[in-house]
Amino acid sequence: MKQVSLVLVAVALAVSSVAAAELPKDMSVDLGKGVKLELVLIPAGKFMMGLPEDVRQAHPRRSSAGTAS
Repeated sequence: MKQVSLVLVAVALAVSSVAAAELPKDMSVDLGKGVKLELVLIPAGKFMMGLPEDVRQAHPRRSSAGTAS
């Protein structure tokens, strides 16, 4: 049973990495009534999210910058 599980995990990882390589870098979805949703692929890993402190002072209800993963 353990060998089968390892093989399934290896196959799942291989399929997911191939699928990720085939994903579009950006995409647009028409939501109707003139509204479009623009999406951008963000690669896996850590990135900064939020506003830098100097910009945040003008927008106090927004969150400050931090690392997201």
